[in-house]
Amino acid sequence: ISLEGNFQIDTIRSSKEHIIFNNNKKRNYRTFHIISDQQEQPIGDVIIARASTKIVEQSIVETLINNPKHGCFHGFCNNVVKKATTRKVAIENRIAELVRLPIDGQLFDENQDVSADLDDPQCTIPVLRKSSLFRLAKQLNEDECYKLAVQLNISEKKLSTIESKLEFKTAMFKIWRPSRPNETLVFNLVKALKTIDKCNEADAVQGAFAENVEFKPELLDR
Repeated sequence: ISLEGNFQIDTIRSSKEHIIFNNNKKRNYRTFHIISDQQEQPIGDVIIARASTKIVEQSIVETLINNPKHGCFHGFCNNVVKKATTRKVAIENRIAELVRLPIDGQLFDENQDVSADLDDPQCTIPVLRKSSLFRLAKQLNEDECYKLAVQLNISEKKLSTIESKLEFKTAMFKIWRPSRPNETLVFNLVKALKTIDKCNEADAVQGAFAENVEFKPELLDR
Protein backbone atom coordinates (compact mmCIF):
# COMPACT_ATOMS: atom_id res chain seq x y z
CA ILE A 1 0.00 0.00 0.00
CA SER A 2 1.37 3.41 -0.91
CA LEU A 3 -0.09 6.91 -0.85
CA GLU A 4 -0.11 10.00 -3.00
CA GLY A 5 -1.70 13.10 -1.49
CA ASN A 6 -1.95 15.25 1.62
CA PHE A 7 -3.09 12.49 4.00
CA GLN A 8 -2.09 9.27 5.69
CA ILE A 9 -3.94 6.08 6.57
CA ASP A 10 -3.62 4.44 9.96
CA THR A 11 -2.18 1.17 8.60
CA ILE A 12 0.72 3.04 7.04
CA ARG A 13 1.29 5.04 10.20
CA SER A 14 1.62 1.81 12.17
CA SER A 15 4.02 0.43 9.51
CA LYS A 16 1.64 -2.29 8.34
CA GLU A 17 2.19 -1.58 4.67
CA HIS A 18 1.27 -5.00 3.30
CA ILE A 19 -1.99 -6.87 2.78
CA ILE A 20 -1.64 -10.57 3.49
CA PHE A 21 -3.91 -12.68 1.27
CA ASN A 22 -5.27 -15.94 2.66
CA ASN A 23 -6.05 -18.42 -0.10
CA ASN A 24 -8.53 -20.21 2.16
CA LYS A 25 -10.74 -17.13 2.40
CA LYS A 26 -13.25 -16.09 -0.24
CA ARG A 27 -12.69 -12.42 0.60
CA ASN A 28 -9.49 -10.71 1.66
CA TYR A 29 -9.75 -7.11 2.75
CA ARG A 30 -8.07 -4.38 4.77
CA THR A 31 -9.97 -1.55 6.41
CA PHE A 32 -8.25 1.70 7.26
CA HIS A 33 -8.97 5.24 8.40
CA ILE A 34 -7.91 8.35 6.52
CA ILE A 35 -5.84 10.65 8.71
CA SER A 36 -5.29 14.25 7.66
CA ASP A 37 -3.17 16.54 9.80
CA GLN A 38 -4.12 19.58 7.76
CA GLN A 39 -7.18 21.82 7.78
CA GLU A 40 -7.86 21.20 4.10
CA GLN A 41 -9.83 18.21 2.84
CA PRO A 42 -7.78 15.07 2.10
CA ILE A 43 -7.20 14.50 -1.61
CA GLY A 44 -5.03 12.01 -3.47
CA ASP A 45 -4.85 8.26 -4.08
CA VAL A 46 -4.35 5.04 -2.16
CA ILE A 47 -2.38 2.75 -4.45
CA ILE A 48 -2.44 -1.03 -4.14
CA ALA A 49 0.43 -2.75 -5.93
CA ARG A 50 1.65 -6.34 -6.05
CA ALA A 51 5.33 -7.13 -5.71
CA SER A 52 6.50 -10.40 -7.21
CA THR A 53 9.81 -12.22 -7.38
CA LYS A 54 10.57 -14.56 -10.26
CA ILE A 55 12.18 -17.80 -9.15
CA VAL A 56 14.12 -19.76 -11.77
CA GLU A 57 16.26 -22.87 -11.74
CA GLN A 58 19.87 -22.53 -12.81
CA SER A 59 22.16 -25.40 -13.74
CA ILE A 60 25.60 -25.31 -12.21
CA VAL A 61 28.53 -27.70 -12.47
CA GLU A 62 30.28 -28.68 -9.30
CA THR A 63 33.83 -29.99 -9.52
CA LEU A 64 34.86 -32.56 -6.94
CA ILE A 65 38.57 -33.35 -6.54
CA ASN A 66 39.79 -36.30 -4.55
CA ASN A 67 42.68 -35.54 -2.21
CA PRO A 68 45.89 -37.18 -3.52
CA LYS A 69 47.30 -40.03 -1.48
CA HIS A 70 51.03 -40.54 -1.04
CA GLY A 71 52.37 -43.88 -1.96
CA CYS A 72 52.47 -46.16 -4.93
CA PHE A 73 48.76 -45.68 -5.73
CA HIS A 74 48.63 -41.89 -5.54
CA GLY A 75 48.47 -41.55 -9.32
CA PHE A 76 45.25 -43.54 -9.47
CA CYS A 77 43.46 -41.64 -6.67
CA ASN A 78 43.81 -38.06 -7.90
CA ASN A 79 40.48 -38.06 -9.75
CA VAL A 80 38.39 -35.08 -10.84
CA VAL A 81 34.59 -35.54 -10.86
CA LYS A 82 32.19 -33.03 -12.39
CA LYS A 83 28.56 -33.11 -11.27
CA ALA A 84 25.68 -31.05 -12.71
CA THR A 85 23.14 -29.79 -10.17
CA THR A 86 20.29 -27.28 -10.17
CA ARG A 87 19.37 -24.60 -7.65
CA LYS A 88 16.57 -22.07 -7.36
CA VAL A 89 17.56 -18.46 -7.74
CA ALA A 90 15.55 -15.23 -7.46
CA ILE A 91 16.51 -13.14 -10.45
CA GLU A 92 13.86 -10.49 -10.89
CA ASN A 93 11.56 -8.27 -8.84
CA ARG A 94 8.45 -6.78 -10.40
CA ILE A 95 5.93 -4.30 -9.01
CA ALA A 96 2.57 -4.12 -10.77
CA GLU A 97 -0.06 -1.55 -9.82
CA LEU A 98 -3.39 -3.31 -9.26
CA VAL A 99 -5.78 -0.53 -8.29
CA ARG A 100 -5.75 3.17 -7.48
CA LEU A 101 -8.39 4.36 -5.00
CA PRO A 102 -9.14 8.07 -5.37
CA ILE A 103 -9.60 9.98 -2.11
CA ASP A 104 -11.43 13.30 -2.29
CA GLY A 105 -12.67 14.74 1.00
CA GLN A 106 -14.97 17.14 -0.85
CA LEU A 107 -17.04 14.18 -2.02
CA PHE A 108 -17.87 13.06 1.52
CA ASP A 109 -21.44 13.74 2.57
CA GLU A 110 -21.33 15.92 5.69
CA ASN A 111 -24.57 14.31 6.88
CA GLN A 112 -22.99 10.87 6.94
CA ASP A 113 -21.44 9.73 10.18
CA VAL A 114 -18.29 8.27 8.63
CA SER A 115 -15.63 9.80 10.86
CA ALA A 116 -13.83 7.46 13.22
CA ASP A 117 -15.15 7.22 16.77
CA LEU A 118 -12.24 7.87 19.14
CA ASP A 119 -13.77 5.48 21.69
CA ASP A 120 -14.30 2.76 19.08
CA PRO A 121 -11.57 3.46 16.49
CA GLN A 122 -11.40 0.08 14.76
CA CYS A 123 -15.09 -0.06 13.85
CA THR A 124 -15.58 1.40 10.37
CA ILE A 125 -19.31 0.55 10.12
CA PRO A 126 -21.33 3.22 12.00
CA VAL A 127 -24.36 1.02 12.71
CA LEU A 128 -22.10 -1.51 14.47
CA ARG A 129 -20.36 0.99 16.71
CA LYS A 130 -20.83 0.35 20.42
CA SER A 131 -22.70 3.62 20.85
CA SER A 132 -25.09 2.54 18.08
CA LEU A 133 -25.60 -0.96 19.49
CA PHE A 134 -26.18 0.42 23.00
CA ARG A 135 -28.99 2.61 21.62
CA LEU A 136 -30.47 -0.48 20.02
CA ALA A 137 -30.21 -2.31 23.35
CA LYS A 138 -32.40 0.35 24.98
CA GLN A 139 -35.21 -0.60 22.55
CA LEU A 140 -35.23 -4.17 23.90
CA ASN A 141 -36.18 -5.59 27.26
CA GLU A 142 -33.89 -8.12 28.92
CA ASP A 143 -35.90 -11.12 27.75
CA GLU A 144 -35.80 -9.90 24.14
CA CYS A 145 -32.10 -9.19 24.49
CA TYR A 146 -31.48 -12.73 25.77
CA LYS A 147 -33.40 -14.21 22.84
CA LEU A 148 -31.41 -11.99 20.47
CA ALA A 149 -28.16 -13.23 22.01
CA VAL A 150 -29.20 -16.84 21.37
CA GLN A 151 -29.98 -16.00 17.73
CA LEU A 152 -26.57 -14.32 17.45
CA ASN A 153 -24.99 -17.63 18.50
CA ILE A 154 -23.61 -16.42 21.82
CA SER A 155 -23.01 -19.53 23.90
CA GLU A 156 -24.92 -20.20 27.13
CA LYS A 157 -21.59 -20.32 28.97
CA LYS A 158 -20.78 -16.74 27.95
CA LEU A 159 -24.32 -15.55 28.68
CA SER A 160 -24.18 -17.06 32.16
CA THR A 161 -21.19 -14.86 33.00
CA ILE A 162 -23.14 -11.66 32.32
CA GLU A 163 -26.72 -12.73 33.08
CA SER A 164 -26.67 -11.26 36.59
CA LYS A 165 -25.05 -8.00 35.58
CA LEU A 166 -27.09 -4.82 35.87
CA GLU A 167 -26.03 -3.78 32.35
CA PHE A 168 -26.80 -7.16 30.79
CA LYS A 169 -28.01 -5.69 27.50
CA THR A 170 -24.90 -3.66 26.76
CA ALA A 171 -22.65 -6.46 28.05
CA MET A 172 -24.28 -8.84 25.56
CA PHE A 173 -23.39 -6.61 22.60
CA LYS A 174 -19.83 -6.21 23.91
CA ILE A 175 -19.42 -9.99 23.87
CA TRP A 176 -20.99 -10.39 20.44
CA ARG A 177 -19.16 -7.70 18.50
CA PRO A 178 -15.42 -8.08 17.80
CA SER A 179 -13.12 -5.07 17.87
CA ARG A 180 -13.06 -4.85 14.07
CA PRO A 181 -16.48 -6.02 12.79
CA ASN A 182 -17.35 -6.65 9.15
CA GLU A 183 -20.52 -6.25 7.08
CA THR A 184 -21.64 -9.85 7.66
CA LEU A 185 -22.48 -8.97 11.25
CA VAL A 186 -25.00 -6.38 10.05
CA PHE A 187 -26.92 -9.01 8.10
CA ASN A 188 -26.70 -11.45 11.04
CA LEU A 189 -28.09 -8.79 13.39
CA VAL A 190 -30.96 -7.91 11.03
CA LYS A 191 -31.87 -11.59 10.62
CA ALA A 192 -31.74 -12.20 14.38
CA LEU A 193 -33.97 -9.19 15.11
CA LYS A 194 -36.56 -10.42 12.62
CA THR A 195 -36.45 -13.89 14.16
CA ILE A 196 -37.45 -12.50 17.58
CA ASP A 197 -40.22 -10.40 15.95
CA LYS A 198 -38.42 -7.05 16.22
CA CYS A 199 -38.99 -6.22 12.56
CA ASN A 200 -39.10 -2.43 13.03
CA GLU A 201 -35.72 -2.49 14.73
CA ALA A 202 -34.39 -4.80 12.00
CA ASP A 203 -35.53 -2.41 9.28
CA ALA A 204 -34.02 0.54 11.17
CA VAL A 205 -30.64 -1.24 11.44
CA GLN A 206 -30.72 -2.11 7.76
CA GLY A 207 -31.66 1.45 6.85
CA ALA A 208 -28.88 2.90 9.00
CA PHE A 209 -26.39 0.58 7.34
CA ALA A 210 -27.56 1.66 3.87
CA GLU A 211 -27.19 5.34 4.84
CA ASN A 212 -23.85 4.72 6.59
CA VAL A 213 -25.05 6.18 9.91
CA GLU A 214 -25.51 4.90 13.46
CA PHE A 215 -28.77 3.40 14.72
CA LYS A 216 -31.01 6.02 16.32
CA PRO A 217 -34.51 5.57 17.78
CA GLU A 218 -35.99 8.14 15.38
CA LEU A 219 -35.26 5.72 12.53
CA LEU A 220 -38.06 3.54 13.90
CA ASP A 221 -40.63 6.23 13.01
CA ARG A 222 -39.87 6.20 9.30
